[in-house]
Amino acid sequence: MLEHTGVLFTYLIAIKDDETDRISVSGINSLQCLLKDFPLRIAELKEEAEGTNPEDILEIYCIFGANPQTKVFMDQIRKVQNLVYNNILTNKDFDYQAFILQNLAEQEKKKCFSEHVAWIITYHTFCFERLYALQQFQFTQADDMLEVCCLGLGLEYEDNRCLWM
Repeated sequence: MLEHTGVLFTYLIAIKDDETDRISVSGINSLQCLLKDFPLRIAELKEEAEGTNPEDILEIYCIFGANPQTKVFMDQIRKVQNLVYNNILTNKDFDYQAFILQNLAEQEKKKCFSEHVAWIITYHTFCFERLYALQQFQFTQADDMLEVCCLGLGLEYEDNRCLWM
């Protein structure tokens, strides 16, 4: 299935300067970078923000495309995240980071773009220094031709930084 045809996957990091109240944005997308390189590129972008107050950083994943395609991606992300959460809840010895890293490595051999994206987001959600709370936002054109699904990575469920979006 060519569920990825016409879909753009993007990671954005926004950093707020408290002195000027300006927000600078950097990012990568699936046209600039191979998916297998996304975790490394994300880590590089996060390094540039080192020393910044975590409350002044907002990270966002965006999926741009037509509604049926973005729905495939969002469903796949929910499926993978639920798989990890269910394993954590049912098995006290479950090594979720090793499980995620193994699945992420296996995605490079597969051809399912939406599944690879789901494991990249799951890796970022669980395997960095913080456990992130995903907050979903959706923007749709009036004619329903283009949809943008965004997942903001907040530090808690009610995170005011997502208002920046």
